[in-house]
Amino acid sequence: MDWNAFIRVYLQVPKKSLNTFIDKIGREVIPTRYFDAKSFSVGVALVRPTKLDRWFEINKKGECAEFCDEAPAGHPIAK
Repeated sequence: MDWNAFIRVYLQVPKKSLNTFIDKIGREVIPTRYFDAKSFSVGVALVRPTKLDRWFEINKKGECAEFCDEAPAGHPIAK
């Protein structure tokens, strides 16, 4: 399996927090609690596959919502 095709995401949903792998079209692949996670908004994850990739937002349904060049100001992971 080519793990470069997947993005590690942390989503907070009501009554449940999980680390998971989500593929690039938003399908959950492997739920797990053993991977590092950053701080994200409730129900929304702002992620990028590598430091060289663009950020994109995934909603709590796992849908890719928006692409952006950097984390928006005010987002928990913005610098």
